[in-house]
Amino acid sequence: MVLLLSATWFFFWFLLPATLFTSVIFRFNGLSAFYCLYLITLPYSPRLRGLYMRSWRRYCFVTLVFSGMFVLAHAAFQVALAVKKPYGSLLGPPCSFAERTARYVGFQRLDSTSVANICRLIVPDVTTFIVSVITMILINKSEAYLHEHEDQQTNAQTTQQLKSEVSREKAMNGFVLFLTVILLAVAGIAYPSVVSSIYLLSFITLSMMWAFHKPLLTPAVAL
Repeated sequence: MVLLLSATWFFFWFLLPATLFTSVIFRFNGLSAFYCLYLITLPYSPRLRGLYMRSWRRYCFVTLVFSGMFVLAHAAFQVALAVKKPYGSLLGPPCSFAERTARYVGFQRLDSTSVANICRLIVPDVTTFIVSVITMILINKSEAYLHEHEDQQTNAQTTQQLKSEVSREKAMNGFVLFLTVILLAVAGIAYPSVVSSIYLLSFITLSMMWAFHKPLLTPAVAL
């Protein structure tokens, strides 16, 4: 069961954030903006214990639902474009207001798009959905295991072990937050646009809070 808890920790604290991070840096649209803002909240999630497992599951469930909705939206958008002949005529002529708006949101026609660009636009949502499903399954199994052994673990843990967990958690949360701030700076500067201005303003806001010694994490793990 140690392997199960380790796998759950790895998926929730590393693989899921890495997937969201990848979705942000390889795309610049409204869908990626949502992933970025959602990724910022990750350091506030409690640690993996039976009492706090609901927060883990709730965070993962929201990621699963929205990534699934984005995948379905991509499919529905392409079906709508294909139904009205010729393909893409639903958006009007190239560079029309409707097409530009769809691109800003995260949807675009694929007839004149390379395979690499199609993967860049669609694969992040599919990958996020799959990782979220696996993480949800691991969290549910870990929660069941922790509920069965919660009393034994509570009695067996020493003060030193608790301090070690808090230190490790503080370091991990600080590292995730640091990566998030760097991500916001890169996303806001690399590709100037209306969408990327959200990243830039978020970066400036966090930097000002940090400069004025405002804690960016919860008191238990504040930097």
